[in-house]
Amino acid sequence: MTEAAQFLRRRQLLAGSAGAIAAAGLAGFAREAAAQAAPAPAAPAGPRPLPPYAAWKDANAVIVHSAQTIETRRSAYGTSVVTPADQLYVRNNLPPPDAAIVANRDAWSVSVEGVRNPRVLTVADLKSIGIETVATGGEKLPDGVDPLSIMVERSVSITAMTDALLAWEMNGAPLSLTHGGPLRLVVPGYNGVNNVKYVKRVAFTSAESQAKIQTTGYRMTALGATSTTSDPSIQELNVKSFVTSPAGDRSVRAGTVYVTGVAFSGGSPIRRVEVSSDGGKTWLEAAFVGPDLGRFAWRQFAIPLSMTPGNYVLASRAFDAAGQTQPERGVDNLHGYSHNSWADPAVRVAVV
Repeated sequence: MTEAAQFLRRRQLLAGSAGAIAAAGLAGFAREAAAQAAPAPAAPAGPRPLPPYAAWKDANAVIVHSAQTIETRRSAYGTSVVTPADQLYVRNNLPPPDAAIVANRDAWSVSVEGVRNPRVLTVADLKSIGIETVATGGEKLPDGVDPLSIMVERSVSITAMTDALLAWEMNGAPLSLTHGGPLRLVVPGYNGVNNVKYVKRVAFTSAESQAKIQTTGYRMTALGATSTTSDPSIQELNVKSFVTSPAGDRSVRAGTVYVTGVAFSGGSPIRRVEVSSDGGKTWLEAAFVGPDLGRFAWRQFAIPLSMTPGNYVLASRAFDAAGQTQPERGVDNLHGYSHNSWADPAVRVAVV
């Protein structure tokens, strides 16, 4: 790759108007799902509060597992083409830096190494030229800690850089501290750990990073074993899908029930999605709804099912252009990474 090719123009996470496409897709099905749902049971008491750095999020759309792990609720996924920022999940390996780093976003700098002319660029510079890889985050480390033992530094293949972004905006707004602002690396089609937040260093290297999170972290390690560099690294996403509505949190009225969901992969286009209402014994092909925004975007799907009173198990399985599909059971590994079973995220629904 030439140095000129490395400096691509990248302005934001999504080209075009996020506001215009956010209203497309499954909005109509979301209203239909609300109408077909039976009254919800009383909500359990005592949900964990949002941490201060993410207090602006929609508490009804997320589940707070810890200060560093905030899950998007199943029912909040896929109701539009673009997920609103206040519903987007959060997963951090370290606490976020002080909010002072977003006070002057354009002054945030990143060093570019491993090229003919190494340099330090600010966000203001990037906005005028764009840039495309090892990426190191800018979290503040505790005193006396070996940086390699805790720093977030990941390596990806040079081929991944064709589509990689250094992003300072999301959904048309400045990237929040919560999601890695002022600047983060986005590698489409790759697992989240490779999308480094608070980027301070981008290096083109001949060897992988020696940071622990790369050498032994996020590896496909066998059950009962200890992670080593010989274990496969968590890189590209595999093909996945799941049902988003009904979400299984309430009973559903008998009649025509619209089952909706999302499907995505590591970059091979989704070609077909099938839905089962009997736990995988039989399958029906669902229809795609909403626009196709490219091979890295999810595809929304929907199918109307005639459902009489009883108990059902709703599942989906996606097929991509490379012929890959979801297995009934994922590949067992020590940390449960790259899990894409169709059976485990299945939804149990009572129809009344």
